[in-house]
Amino acid sequence: MTVVIFGIDVLSGGSPFSRNPRYALVVLEDEQVLERFPEINFFQLSRLISLYKPAILATDNVFELSSDIEGLRKFVSSVPSNLRLIQVTGAPPKQRGLQELAVEYGLPSPKRLNPLEEAEACARLAGKSAGAEVKLLEDETRITVTRNVSLGPGGSSQSRYRRSVHTSILRVTNSIKRVLERSGLDFDLFREKSDFGLDKGEFVVYAPRVKLAGLVRPFRGGSIRVSILPVYKEKIDFLSHYPTSLRDIQVGRKDHERRLIVGLDPGATCGIALLSFKGEVLHLKSQKGLSRGDLTRLLTDFGEAVIIATDVRPLPEFVKKFSATLRLVVFIPEYSLSVSEKQELAGEFSSKSGMEVRNLHERDALAAAAKAYRHYKNKFEQIEVFVSENPSMVAVDEVKTLVVRGYPIVKAFKALAKKSEISPPVEVTETKRLLTSEETQAPVKQLRAKVFDQSMLIEKLRGEIENLQRALTELGASRESLEKELSRKRSKEEMEIKKEREWFNLRRGVNNLQKQLQAKDVEIQGYLQRLELLKRVNLMKVREELLLLKPIDSFTTEGIDIASKLYNIKNGDAILLIDGRGGGASTALNLVNLGVRIVVSATPISHQAEETFIRGEVPVIPSGALELSWIEGLPYVDPSILRMVLKESIRSSGEEEAVQDLSKLVDEYKRDRSAVLQE
Repeated sequence: MTVVIFGIDVLSGGSPFSRNPRYALVVLEDEQVLERFPEINFFQLSRLISLYKPAILATDNVFELSSDIEGLRKFVSSVPSNLRLIQVTGAPPKQRGLQELAVEYGLPSPKRLNPLEEAEACARLAGKSAGAEVKLLEDETRITVTRNVSLGPGGSSQSRYRRSVHTSILRVTNSIKRVLERSGLDFDLFREKSDFGLDKGEFVVYAPRVKLAGLVRPFRGGSIRVSILPVYKEKIDFLSHYPTSLRDIQVGRKDHERRLIVGLDPGATCGIALLSFKGEVLHLKSQKGLSRGDLTRLLTDFGEAVIIATDVRPLPEFVKKFSATLRLVVFIPEYSLSVSEKQELAGEFSSKSGMEVRNLHERDALAAAAKAYRHYKNKFEQIEVFVSENPSMVAVDEVKTLVVRGYPIVKAFKALAKKSEISPPVEVTETKRLLTSEETQAPVKQLRAKVFDQSMLIEKLRGEIENLQRALTELGASRESLEKELSRKRSKEEMEIKKEREWFNLRRGVNNLQKQLQAKDVEIQGYLQRLELLKRVNLMKVREELLLLKPIDSFTTEGIDIASKLYNIKNGDAILLIDGRGGGASTALNLVNLGVRIVVSATPISHQAEETFIRGEVPVIPSGALELSWIEGLPYVDPSILRMVLKESIRSSGEEEAVQDLSKLVDEYKRDRSAVLQE
């Protein structure tokens, strides 16, 4: 399988701090140079990545791609998720020079002022697994299912629409859940419930974004939006391997670390309380959308979690999964704690530790941790007395940890004491015999020759040291002189630079304000034009020069239901079928039952639907016979033209009664408009 590697180096004068950084790029394929690009910009680099699909992008300094971590995050989000970013000089602060590494790996040393050679060296070093991988993403992905429309206030029809949206969110959330369960990926689901279903569904999948390929896709359409976003690290990690699980985050702990009791109130907003084995409240917070990865990273800042507790019974699924991940001892109360008991527990422990309980989530988490501490308190006190009466190097918290995990006190203490014992040195004796003269003289001669060689080497090294010391003294004097000269120049240049910087900042601020002002002017002009248009439309309605046709996108039962909710189709309305195909007799009957008085169709309708409209005395007119005006997304027609077209249609068919129906329609429209204006 061929492997493509990109090596890049920023050109002199084209740093990432500039508006348009420029790079030299070398493309390797199976260690052979495929292409050399002496100068490309950032946009061209992105296009080449899409074209060649490299496995690795190598550089000697990752900040050549962007001047800050936010820019690096944007870059990582814009390239394929399987592209590995390698800093071949290693992880800070123990980075090594590119030339030094090239020689070490048997490569030609690149010239410092030749970006193409340095780019090629980066690519070849990455191919030999030199350096460290730059990680900006956690191995987590968030999938969010929300509404894509604003519900807003409304009456009964708006309430039905709200129910439809929330039901759709629930249906899509359950569908994604089934897909993830079949895939075997580990995930948590947080739901924000509503009266009719879900207002929001959020998944935290414990896998990188690439693992979701072909399972779940972003979607935005209709009333639903599904977004898939990676989880960024708070700081850049330089790694030579990937962690295999959440538990790897706590690998490397020391035995003397503080042990923790974790109180958890899981949900869309999660409450967390951390207690020591002495009952001290170490941390108390609540966070929306907290994942198991977030919680694990939080615990590592305070010590090693041993016990996890909840205030309810049975055990919540989130707590069950998290305890299994870190192999924690789970404390479940005999019954779900009452509100009064939680208030008493949280109040006692927060006042002793000076911690403020800010919401119900923090109260429930602290109450759970406090209940667990009270459960183990007597046993902890027995352990402290036992350890004090049996002096040793064993830490009290280590004994408590083993006892919590099921060991008897004495057995736990003995096991830890045996572990901490230092083995005494072993005495080795050997049988000696008398050596002969020849046996004694040979080693002596060898030692004398070795001493002579070492003496000569020492003298040589002393001479070199003296030479280096003299050179160092001369360099020190030269450096002091140069620093004085540099200091004099800097003091003068700094004043000039400061003035130029202040002027530049002021000028940039003025330019930004001018751009904002121009943008606001354009926005205001747009609103004024729309206002003027609406005034003209309103005036034409008053003068009875316009008639609104309420639009129906598709001639189906679902299309009619949606239009009824959006435009409140009622008795006596005129409608426009944007797509009249697909509807039959039953669909037409729905409109007849709504009391629609006239139908304008942009496309031909079926014979069955047309017969149903005729039986219901609802005239059907093709839109091509009228002059439709679309204003603010709604279709209008001149009533006089509509009346004339209908008369022509009726005259040809001989149905004179429809003329009276049209007159009634226009008269009713006039009465409705008059009533609205009087209000």
